[in-house]
Formats: sequence, C-alpha cells, structure tokens
Amino acid sequence: MLHGARQLPEVWRSVSDSFPQTWGVVAPQLHGRTDLGAMNQASVHDLGQVLVQPPIFVVATEEGAIPALEFCARNVDTGDIAGLLLSDPQLAVTSGAVRSAKMAARLHGDRAAPRSADGKFTNARYAQRAGYLQALAGISLSDQIRAVSAAGLPVRILAAENNRRAIASARTAHAALEQAEFFTIAQAQADWNAYAPAHFAANVMEFVALHIQGGGDSAS
Repeated sequence: MLHGARQLPEVWRSVSDSFPQTWGVVAPQLHGRTDLGAMNQASVHDLGQVLVQPPIFVVATEEGAIPALEFCARNVDTGDIAGLLLSDPQLAVTSGAVRSAKMAARLHGDRAAPRSADGKFTNARYAQRAGYLQALAGISLSDQIRAVSAAGLPVRILAAENNRRAIASARTAHAALEQAEFFTIAQAQADWNAYAPAHFAANVMEFVALHIQGGGDSAS
C-alpha cells in the first residue's frame, strides 16, 4: 500500500484494520527516497521483511501511483502481482508542483503539516512533501504502462467525486491504462482513505474478491 506525497504510511493502519487477519499488509515509507528506483527498493525491502505469499495486490493513492506502476512493471512477469488499485492517481509530477511544494516548505520550515482528515497525524511534513515530489518530477511512465497493459494486469481506478483535480487525473490514467476499470466514489473528497478507512478498505476487498479464487479470505 503506497502513499502519496501528502500522507505518511501510517495512514494505512486504519484501512488495514478492516482487512481479514490472514492478509499481509506492507506499507513502505516513500518519503526521504531520492528517486523512483529508491522508492521501488523500499517496497521490495519491506515486502521481503513480511511473510506475504502471492497473490499480491498493489494499492496506491495520488502520486503513489507512480512507484506502484514501477513496482508492477518490474514484477508483473513473475505472476505474483494479481491486481493494481489506484485511488485519485497522479501519473505525473510537474516542475511547477515541485516549486510550489518547496515554497511551502520554506514558508513553514520544519513545522508539521496540518492534522490529516482522520484527525490523526498522518499528514507528511511540508519538507517531506517537497522531497517526494522532487524525486518523481519529470518521470515518464510510458514503459511501465506498456508493460502492465501488455501483461493484462487487472487495474481499477477510483476517483473521489468531489475532488475535481482527482477526477481529471484519474480519467487521464484510465485513458492510458487500456484494461482499467474506472469508478467515482460518491460524495467522497480528497484523502478519503484517511477519513473513511473502512469504506476505502471495502473497495479494496471487493476488487481483491473479483480477482482471486474463493473471494477475499486467502488474499495477501
């Protein structure tokens, strides 16, 4: 489970509380990584530290879609990856977004970002956000998208209905990933994985159940 620039991996704790106890959950820390390769290494390392058996389902929010696609492209030929779920995906980080994040970091210094939508401190610091975006700025995902599409990997894209930016970027991702399903989440806003973790988890479990024999009881 891969977080975007604005969140910390701790945001997934409340989501994973709704999963079956037999599932293994890996939520790597992507802040502090200098490039896409380092983010992928963090995912590989953390996955190796947890006893998780295939099939593996990859879940990502916002800019986390970029390392998610990288991980899937590198591993889809092994047959271990069974599906990819992207929520409010951002497939590109512009130089303007990096500049804005750096300005916010300079303005706020080392102060923590505002408390997150779940009322807990699962929001990243401003400097962490800037570093995350810097690591992914200007990356093209054409090769990764081609590999995932060629393998026929099941993909589901979700977008919060009341997040206009997310709707637009999710439609772009849907157009790029030919096999992807696309759904909007009624009345949802940004960070719905934080403020509605059980609802988010239900969407993940429904997706898993569709792509694993016997439903969700034995998924990882």
